[in-house]
Amino acid sequence: MRKVLDRYEESHPGIKVELVEVPYADLNEKLMMAITGGEAPALARVTGSVLFKDVALDLTDALGGVDTFFADYPESMKSNSSIILDGKIHAIPAEASITGLIYNKTAFEKAGVSVPESADQCWTWEEFNAALKKVVEGSDVRYGLALDATSQRWSNILYEFGGHFLEDGQPVFTSEEAKKALEFTKASFDDGTWVKSIWLGGEDATNLFVSGQAAAHIGGSWKIAAYNNDIKDFEWGVTYLPYETTHGNCSGYKQFMGFQGSGYEEETKELLAYLASAEAASYYTDSLYISPRLDGANLEYAFGSEEFATLNEDAAMATPLSTLDWEYANFSSAYNTVIINAVKEYIAGNISVEDCMAEIDGAAENLSK
Repeated sequence: MRKVLDRYEESHPGIKVELVEVPYADLNEKLMMAITGGEAPALARVTGSVLFKDVALDLTDALGGVDTFFADYPESMKSNSSIILDGKIHAIPAEASITGLIYNKTAFEKAGVSVPESADQCWTWEEFNAALKKVVEGSDVRYGLALDATSQRWSNILYEFGGHFLEDGQPVFTSEEAKKALEFTKASFDDGTWVKSIWLGGEDATNLFVSGQAAAHIGGSWKIAAYNNDIKDFEWGVTYLPYETTHGNCSGYKQFMGFQGSGYEEETKELLAYLASAEAASYYTDSLYISPRLDGANLEYAFGSEEFATLNEDAAMATPLSTLDWEYANFSSAYNTVIINAVKEYIAGNISVEDCMAEIDGAAENLSK
């Protein structure tokens, strides 16, 4: 980030940007204290911009208007309240975390199993599980899928089965689609195709994949850079997430936003417009492989251009519900724990699918208010 700001300062004589690093766990509290104390910073990188919407700068004009700005981003971003509220842009996407399907290319090839090479060849979830079983039988891997034990990773399956958590602020998790997603999840763990110990025993999904024990890993896009450094014993690649009725990709976005009362409002708008540009976005996200812009798929990276292009294409196909559910204030952080615990209890056989849905639905009713 400092390098990006240095470049901006070079082209804008007289502008100096002080970069203050704050631990993530303390960020929202420190920001709120600074704002209420009359010492608002010019801008900040946040994950919950809606918490500060009442003191955010209106960036709409500085970014060329709503239509011009959003032409550079996925369709789902246009309804993302972390970026736009009441027709006004109050933050810009800083970086994106895209869910990806990373597979052991060596194992798949040894087993004679081909992966989808284009978006119109995506596996269904049943087809994907069948492919995993063939790879386990025909190669040296011990397990099929290593699925990160997080609510966001599992939510992709929910969306791909046509379900979601909220509709117009009301819980809808007791739908038939949600039930099918849960039942398919449990069946995949129970028959050993997916690694149950990741969810119930604390096994690490990344370690299982890096060590060559799992045929595939569904994890975050930042794994591309990590796996390039850490995997030496086999070839790996990225392909498209499976789907059932719709495509889903629960992408996570951090945001840059400016604040009223800093005394540098106009300078801040100019800096934020620069940070939203293709030049700044590519420079800022290059090492992390998580550009939020549509043209991020065309960036040339030192490594991973092909893999990241696939991730971007996958995310662009996703239903807007993949991000809409997570926009409600206080919904994201508190709801994560509820979802993961309820799903784990269902996988373990401690509660029924109906009880699992009711527990998640009941929590959503309170948290979405």
